[in-house]
Amino acid sequence: MGAATCSWAEDREEQELRDFIGAVYEKRGSWTLTSGENALSDRGCIRKVGNNYFTPEGCYRKVGNTYFTPDGEAVVTTGKTWLSGDGAVVSTGKTYLGSGRNKVSAGSTVLDAEEEK
Repeated sequence: MGAATCSWAEDREEQELRDFIGAVYEKRGSWTLTSGENALSDRGCIRKVGNNYFTPEGCYRKVGNTYFTPDGEAVVTTGKTWLSGDGAVVSTGKTYLGSGRNKVSAGSTVLDAEEEK
């Protein structure tokens, strides 16, 4: 029974990191999840420690249903929708759409659907 609980917790942590990269993190790039707490790309590493997300641009913090960016801006989540001053992102299955960026989750990778301009 303990192993199933651990697996569920790891899956939840991984989904939270996937949602963060897909919906909250605005920087371009494709990220490979190496665990529920780490994601790597050619741009650096994202590390989730509790409710903190350490990124190459600084630390994001989740408080309740709100993420605070390193610049102090807020991104509020309501289910599968994330709202910020830049617009909205909606998750439809494994796809994150909106606010001028689209990302797709495939296996252990979150892929940026658009080329950097």
